[in-house]
Amino acid sequence: MQKFTLSLLFVSLSACCTISYADNIPPLTYQYTTPYTGAGSLTIYNNGNNPITISTLNFNTNVTLSGNPWGTLWGWKSTVTSTANPDGINTDYSINETPAVTIAPHQSAALTYGFDSQNYGGPFHPYNAAMNPSKVTVSLNGGSPVSVSIQGMCSGTACKDPGNGKRVMGYYPDWAYWREPKFLASDVPFNKINTVAYAFSIFDSNGNISLFDPDSDPVNLPIISQARQQYPYLNASLSFGGWSWASVPSGWLCKPGASPVGPAACFSQMASDPTATATFITKAVKAMQEVRFNGIDIDWEYPHSAIDTTDYINLLQGLRTALNKQGELDHVHYYLTIAAPAGIDKINAFTAQQWQQIATIVDYIDVMTYDFHGGWDQGSVGSDFMSAMSLDPTLDPTTKNPTLSKYNVIDAIKTYLDNGVPANKIVLGIPLYGRMVNIASAGQNQGLYQTITGVPAGEWDNQQSGHTGMIDYKCIVDSTACGNKSQFVLPQLTLVEPTADNLGKYSKTPWGYANNLFITYDDINSSDYKAQWLLQKGLAGVMFWDLTGDFPANNQNSIISSVDNVLNASK
Repeated sequence: MQKFTLSLLFVSLSACCTISYADNIPPLTYQYTTPYTGAGSLTIYNNGNNPITISTLNFNTNVTLSGNPWGTLWGWKSTVTSTANPDGINTDYSINETPAVTIAPHQSAALTYGFDSQNYGGPFHPYNAAMNPSKVTVSLNGGSPVSVSIQGMCSGTACKDPGNGKRVMGYYPDWAYWREPKFLASDVPFNKINTVAYAFSIFDSNGNISLFDPDSDPVNLPIISQARQQYPYLNASLSFGGWSWASVPSGWLCKPGASPVGPAACFSQMASDPTATATFITKAVKAMQEVRFNGIDIDWEYPHSAIDTTDYINLLQGLRTALNKQGELDHVHYYLTIAAPAGIDKINAFTAQQWQQIATIVDYIDVMTYDFHGGWDQGSVGSDFMSAMSLDPTLDPTTKNPTLSKYNVIDAIKTYLDNGVPANKIVLGIPLYGRMVNIASAGQNQGLYQTITGVPAGEWDNQQSGHTGMIDYKCIVDSTACGNKSQFVLPQLTLVEPTADNLGKYSKTPWGYANNLFITYDDINSSDYKAQWLLQKGLAGVMFWDLTGDFPANNQNSIISSVDNVLNASK
């Protein structure tokens, strides 16, 4: 396994208190490095104008240290003691600094230590993605312990929940690590969202779970767990499932078959076996604790049979029970959420009573109100909006189909409400990407409702993905923001705003076209409309797939920032 060392800033979970030292308050902060294997380090900074002497250093970590630490925070006669926590994950360490360590004004002292990584991250085992210290305290001149805050912690208005009473969630996909340019979890606008879901963790039919990417996950999971310490309002969930798995570790098979299969089949097989389900629940909850997250997200796309729907509810109930039990021990509420379908045929695979039962089990139902249309329409319907608010009753040919006529945001959410799901459990999905299809010609409707002739290569497509036609939102609006420039070139498009064209008065979402290309997407205007709509409907909030597709938060075209302005307009 390749090794990574990552320097990151954190916030202590314990409240910072003050102590008089040399007639001054010692402004101590800390930060640390978090490699997946090998050695990590803890650094304490003296930001004041007087020297500070440390006699004892205490911290809690989620890995087992091996051997004695070394560095300027370790005296030549220092001793270390440890106490394992009852959770079986964390250990408290206390270092008696002999001789005491003095840190000069505006200087720092560091402690480096190895830790046992052999038991973490392997197949069929919950994982520690990194060493995450917390609850760092020091004793000054033998006095009582003083809490040390993480360096860079938010303060004042920066620590206020940006959701303004609403859930603002975004998915971070671990494959963004391999993109060109690379998108790390540190690029996520944590000051604009209050929930991040990490996509994805994998599992097999026996309920064993594992990291999906042994290179990306150990780098990005710690960034998010550390951001939770920097921003006290931030929630983070491990998301299990997804639409497909491009690759899985050797040996991860779902029965029956001789080759890896996707998450839907694994869910169906695992959830039908009570023993496997129990294994999955136990390991998922433990993995969530190990990475210091506070939620689990299930993305099963999609339960379709009567057996699947029953097993799905049993899986969710088992997770809810386990999360509640662990939460009572930890004195916190652990979140359980689902990524739910927006297509009425997939919603109707469940009865109204089942949806009501699900709503009592989970904290939120994140409805994927996008991908209503795309390249899969080839040979059936023509080019159409993938995330329309509603359909044009005169021009849209799908209105004649009893199922496809409901493929829009308003009908999807109405179906959940009609099934008895409370509005305050429903989260509205907004895409941060677009979908392209090849069309015979632009026709008289500027590319809309034309015969689909194929699917072009998307911005990030490769041999494993095939042609998806997917493209980041930022690339559509600004071709200079496109990634993968060595392989992808965006054709010249005419972009149409629904407010400027009668064709979009029902959809409320923009589109683009060229002679033989059609693209459907959302922008700041359509996203703002949806945010205002969800407020009017009393929905729980908004969900973005995925966070990598947007502009940086300080860009005027950022969807996340624009939606943030709408949600906080009442502040």
